[in-house]
Amino acid sequence: MTTLLVPLAAPWLKLAEAIDFVRAVAPARAYPIHDATLAAIGHQLSDGWISTKGGAEYARIPIGGSVDI
Repeated sequence: MTTLLVPLAAPWLKLAEAIDFVRAVAPARAYPIHDATLAAIGHQLSDGWISTKGGAEYARIPIGGSVDI
């Protein structure tokens, strides 16, 4: 898989599960989704962990932004 949209925040989701999901799918790159409930510090924390432990290129798409897939 080339691109993965990975859920980051939900009442039923642990960050460790999101990292495991990225590792299991093994995409070339991953972008976060479902993280509107996180404050800026939550985005930084999640982004840092997935960037270093997810095993894929990882970037946040700015609000209103887009990427080519």
